[in-house]
Amino acid sequence: MPALKNPKHEKFAQLVASGMSLTNAYRKIKGKDCGSQPANCGHSLRKRPDIDARIAELVEEDNKRIELNKEDVVRMLAQMIQMAPDEANISSHLCDMRLSSKNEAVPVTTDRLKTIERLARLQGWDKETVEFTASKQVLEILEEFAE
Repeated sequence: MPALKNPKHEKFAQLVASGMSLTNAYRKIKGKDCGSQPANCGHSLRKRPDIDARIAELVEEDNKRIELNKEDVVRMLAQMIQMAPDEANISSHLCDMRLSSKNEAVPVTTDRLKTIERLARLQGWDKETVEFTASKQVLEILEEFAE
């Protein structure tokens, strides 16, 4: 799939694919004109089939570059979430390193909430689904607003 025709939509897709939240990605592409509800607008953009497909493609390209598939990443994130703090060790690829007050590297487990959020995003659990019916005229107006 080539880049999206709308440069702002393409930038939004790139930002989301890189891990940025929908709200922050929307703010980034809109600047100061993002309105009072950037979270809603970010979710609306994410639901567009062309943008959703582009994000999926960009994520897949990234996965190929790092030679990890989705299942590997899901498994690793699940292990990070389940790791007890006392299991942190310097040789574990699942731990982060922090500098102690003595300037020594100390292994720590990852932030569980952030890791759960990443897993939810990767699995698509964070997508909210809203269904409604409307006349063709209303749908056209909403489509123009989303662009």
